Amino acid sequence: MEGKQQNEKHTLFQKVKNFYETIPTSTKITVLALLLITITIPLGIESSQNFYNHAAQPVSLYPTQFGIQVNVGPKSYSYPNKWQLQKLKPDWIRTVVYGDCQLPSKSSLQFGLSNLKVLAILNNQSCTQPASTDLSKNPLGSGNNSIWNAYIENYYIPNLESFLIANSDSVNAIELWNEEDICPSQKGYCPKVPENIYATLVAKSSAVITNFNENNDTHIKIIMGGLASGNTNYLKQVFSVLRSTYPNSLKQITAVGVHPYGKTPDPSFWKGSTGNLTSSLQAYKKASNPLPLWVTEIGHNANPNLSWQATYLHKLFTDFEQEQIPVAIWYAWNDKLGGNDGNVTWGLYTTNNVLKPVGMQFIQEVSQTPKLQVKSTRPAAKKSPTITLTTSTTSLFTGYTVYLSIKADSSSQPVTHGKITLVDLRGDVIKQLYLDNQGKAYYAWHTAFSDAGTRYITAKYTDTKNPLEFSNSRSKYKIITIYPANLERLRAK
Repeated sequence: MEGKQQNEKHTLFQKVKNFYETIPTSTKITVLALLLITITIPLGIESSQNFYNHAAQPVSLYPTQFGIQVNVGPKSYSYPNKWQLQKLKPDWIRTVVYGDCQLPSKSSLQFGLSNLKVLAILNNQSCTQPASTDLSKNPLGSGNNSIWNAYIENYYIPNLESFLIANSDSVNAIELWNEEDICPSQKGYCPKVPENIYATLVAKSSAVITNFNENNDTHIKIIMGGLASGNTNYLKQVFSVLRSTYPNSLKQITAVGVHPYGKTPDPSFWKGSTGNLTSSLQAYKKASNPLPLWVTEIGHNANPNLSWQATYLHKLFTDFEQEQIPVAIWYAWNDKLGGNDGNVTWGLYTTNNVLKPVGMQFIQEVSQTPKLQVKSTRPAAKKSPTITLTTSTTSLFTGYTVYLSIKADSSSQPVTHGKITLVDLRGDVIKQLYLDNQGKAYYAWHTAFSDAGTRYITAKYTDTKNPLEFSNSRSKYKIITIYPANLERLRAK
């Protein structure tokens, strides 16, 4: 068959050649031009189809939400006041549940920020714990499985149940333990839990929370405690036990938490002390599959300086967005919380409640408020580029697929660096995109026929090259209104 096709192609080529030789010389150029058009038009159509096929690929519906570490325990309370919280506008707050097993009410934590969510850590500091002198019941630092199993049954699970009953209206997610894969000091900080025991703790806790959700119409998420070693072997062993002994647990868990301290998001900016951030996240993604990663704790002190800390946060958060990390928590909201290194410059605010450059950067990354005006010795930020939005819609069997093309240019020149944030009129972030080397970005979504109606989208530009240079006003934006049920009414405002 292949030989026959080759013979047919050769015969066709010979006929075309013979015909071409009979054409007058003055006509040959016209024939060549027509032949070129005949060849390139299908290629152009194919290229266009490839673009739309690419645009229609599944995209994340959950852009990275950023949060802050706080403490709401009775003995170590550290929490933003109303004005500080409304300025930071975090998506999440994260706190340890301490000895009283209680959280403040949701309304008292939100200060009017109705979208603020709470991630609570249940660990060895939470609720009722065995006396530190009773080694037969206190599991920390122990390798004895019997002691650990008794602790889970007699303390951890009862504490979890008590916490759920008392705080279900105040919490959105529960993190099961904290840094269970490290033991820096047997006599000091040693939260390590043996892999097989932690798998048991996760399985039993997940079953309790899932049952509570089903019976109380709640939707509390389940997060495996923040892994801090950077070694994926611990997680692999835990998953191995879950798959073999508790297979239903992986269907109940929402995500795996990691604490990638010391990892660099950009080796040209900082070499890091524990490796590359992107490589670590990708390794943990592979190990945690099919569960996503949450970065439930990350940060750095202000060494070498305040500006460096702010740039570090920007590079971290950019990497989290590119790696599609749903949630990332900065440690900490205030310098008062300090760090294990004894340094007291980890916060977004100083101990005197002065907003630091890193706090200003956090506010910009969250993208919930207009850019701040700050004094700077740097040149004034350039005028925001013009954002052009165009759309097209394809009708499918189940609804419409809408393609959105964004172009950013300034003085008729494409802007080849920057972040585009798509936001609806309610203020919810739909997607964050990065401009390519032609100043363009693309997005696509599917709308069912039953959901036909109006969709308003705002596109806001953020300069990623000079993240600390804030302008006095919001970036320019345009609103696209889409009527999927009536394509003739498709228009841009």
